[in-house]
Amino acid sequence: MASTDDISGPSLADLFADYRRAQGLEDRNAVAERIVATIFSPLSLFISLRRGIDPNKVPDVLMVTLTAIFGAIPVFRGTTHSEAWSYCYRIAFNKAMNAIRKDMANPVVTVPDEILWALVEASEKDRPMATGERVDLEAVMKLLRLVKPPCVDYLLMHYIVGLDYEQMADVLDMTTENVGATVRRCLKLARELGGNL
Repeated sequence: MASTDDISGPSLADLFADYRRAQGLEDRNAVAERIVATIFSPLSLFISLRRGIDPNKVPDVLMVTLTAIFGAIPVFRGTTHSEAWSYCYRIAFNKAMNAIRKDMANPVVTVPDEILWALVEASEKDRPMATGERVDLEAVMKLLRLVKPPCVDYLLMHYIVGLDYEQMADVLDMTTENVGATVRRCLKLARELGGNL
């Protein structure tokens, strides 16, 4: 991470103070460019090194972080280079964790339709579906994929593949209770969507 002691030119805290004092858009933009030039690379590295962050989302998280930092400069009251860097890293950490938590809320990779229907057809060997049932299932799955895509995968794992809640919990790194509650919510949603056909 960027050294908080080794500086050449104005400290980051001084740049923040200059940004607050800047009198016009042109002056403020000039200081903003200097701030971004100072913090961009170290924060990009810091965010990319967070365990669990999707590498494809690092640029987006970095932009959210920079926006948050510039929004927070007016309330920053630190006076040292170290305090300014600590402030930036804390914001970057929080934004990275928000992205990780958001990804963890939808942990299942959506199964492509062709694989979904191949699994459904394989499961029909034991109990074939009537034509009307298949049409309804297709319609509900399309609606479900639009409304809440992970539900398709949860229901597929439980009802088509045949995994019980404990097996799903192992695969998804969730508790058995959370898996059960999620599957029940998804099934309820699927039934509600099916009732609207």
